[in-house]
Amino acid sequence: MVQALHENGIGVIMDVVYNHTYDGNSNLNKIVPYYFYRYTSSGTMSNGSGCGNETASDHEMFRRYMIDSVTHWMKEYHVDGFRFDLMALHDIDTMQAIEEAVHAINPKALLYGEGWTGGTSELSTGKQSTLANLKSLNSKTKTNGIAMFNDVIRDAIKGSVFDSKDPGFATGAKASASAGIRFGVNGSVRNSAFGATNSSWEAHNPTNVVNYASAHDNNTLWDRICILYGDKAESFDEACLKRNALSAAIVQTSLGIPFMQAGEEMLRTKKNADGTYNENSYNSTDKVNNLNWNALTPNSAQKRMSQYYKGLIAFRKSCATLRLPTSEGVCTLVKAEGTLIAFTMTHPTTGEQIFVVYNAAETAAKVTLPAGSWDLYISGMTAGATAISTAHTGEQDVAAISCSVYRKAN
Repeated sequence: MVQALHENGIGVIMDVVYNHTYDGNSNLNKIVPYYFYRYTSSGTMSNGSGCGNETASDHEMFRRYMIDSVTHWMKEYHVDGFRFDLMALHDIDTMQAIEEAVHAINPKALLYGEGWTGGTSELSTGKQSTLANLKSLNSKTKTNGIAMFNDVIRDAIKGSVFDSKDPGFATGAKASASAGIRFGVNGSVRNSAFGATNSSWEAHNPTNVVNYASAHDNNTLWDRICILYGDKAESFDEACLKRNALSAAIVQTSLGIPFMQAGEEMLRTKKNADGTYNENSYNSTDKVNNLNWNALTPNSAQKRMSQYYKGLIAFRKSCATLRLPTSEGVCTLVKAEGTLIAFTMTHPTTGEQIFVVYNAAETAAKVTLPAGSWDLYISGMTAGATAISTAHTGEQDVAAISCSVYRKAN
């Protein structure tokens, strides 16, 4: 399977769940009781996973098991990287050892994971800095090799995942989410002048973060919009489609690693038989989890959105500035008022420059381009590596609920 995907230019990331087993009475525990798991001082199993048990990566032989297994999959199956479930339940030393072993085999392999736990871990008691979590891993190791899912930009875009009625910047013109958007745009690296600050954690550089609006956990992006706007969204209301498009545009025009849920580009929905939205579909039927490829009919809302996503990706691939491994001196804020954010990104070596505007309001806005001549590449529901129009100067109109991106002409 991996070979066939490689022959078609597709990389393969393996999802690895080392942090817990189905229950604590596993073969690991039968081989060496009380060694491969963490326990509380009262002798009960630590439950940082939220699944009844958690493994002990800080114990030498479980660490060895993790390193040996990932290197086996690298050498024998040639997978292109690993995504670690609840990575904060592993200790920093183990993750550093895995990074060193994996990148010795393939320096380009991707390593990333969830920088949080599912509960309280014994590993965090009195020694918080040992957790491979959002706050400590990359700030302590200053490594470029391991990335974390960026929950700040996720919640800023669409609202808190713990409150389905909470609107985000893109999904409900929430002005207070502007700072979270700027933090994510800057690769989650502190930049006070850009308004990119966060009190809970920050990245060493953009390669440390995976930016996204939706993943397998929580509601899909389109379901989140449907929960907020009801029948209006269900009928593919144009404003609701624009909210989805703006969400995607923010991810694709931010420094860091862009990520999207399978099917997000075609308005994936996960509905139960009773019409409710399923936010945790790990044990649901194929009817809930399948991708509806039949929805991609000509001129359908799903087809239009998928074409927009393709255009965003094409533009990002054509723009070296958006894929920089550093954010130092790249982003310069031009305007941030309420639900409007405008900024430039400048490549420190080539001088390539883009001008990005997010307008989350339901009314059009005006912005003034920096000096020079600019070509428009993203506007409304159109995006791509070919300019939409050229030679723009001075004041520009920005449509309601949209992203506009200009590239400075040579």
